[in-house]
Amino acid sequence: MRDFNSLNTFYVATIGGLLLFAGCGSAPEATVVGKVTLDSAIIENGTITFVSIDHKPEISAWNIVEKGRYMIPASAGMISGKYRVEIRALQDVNGAKPAQIDTTVPVMAKELIPEKFNSKSKLVVEITAGENTSDFLLKTK
Repeated sequence: MRDFNSLNTFYVATIGGLLLFAGCGSAPEATVVGKVTLDSAIIENGTITFVSIDHKPEISAWNIVEKGRYMIPASAGMISGKYRVEIRALQDVNGAKPAQIDTTVPVMAKELIPEKFNSKSKLVVEITAGENTSDFLLKTK
């Protein structure tokens, strides 16, 4: 008959080992902050998306660009690696500012940011675990 204490020790060691092994698969998360301008003007309202290049399945995270600044928190699940960046901002074709737009009515809008910075983006950043700063000072010319 086995000793009760040695059996408990066996179970505790086994469960502890499994928990330790399970924790090895999770990568440290990253936070990314920065500013976004287009031809030296801040982007008042837009979005920024980070799409993984290194990871399969693909990892992506996005957030709002507001008054030229953005933050992707660690809780978004970004991990170390290379990411393609897409930046978008819509502009009312009649020139109305976002605060002036009735959000209950559809608005005609056009993309303010050239496609070379969003749908055909070649912007790539390397993200590391922890805090990262990536500024995007976009130039159309």
